[in-house]
Amino acid sequence: IKDNKATKMAIKLIGLEQAGQVKVQTDVPAKILLDGYFAGYTNGSEFLALEPNRAHIMTIKSLEGSQSKKFSLKLKAKERKKIYSQLRPPMSRKKR
Repeated sequence: IKDNKATKMAIKLIGLEQAGQVKVQTDVPAKILLDGYFAGYTNGSEFLALEPNRAHIMTIKSLEGSQSKKFSLKLKAKERKKIYSQLRPPMSRKKR
């Protein structure tokens, strides 16, 4: 028998009408991590809701895992933003 331990967690619930919202699109299929937690996939038609007036760390990782980008994002209440990120390295031109 193991002792059960209580864990306190601070969760702030906000309505969608007060949330900041972001939509992420990429050149390759990718998953989105928000503050270290899985939040969804890119190229979807839905916006992700974010707690407003707080800096969030967003990581975008290609599904095969070879490319990723990390950045900070802070939105105001009711602000909507669309982000496009190129994960695939640009193709280099071959010299003739």
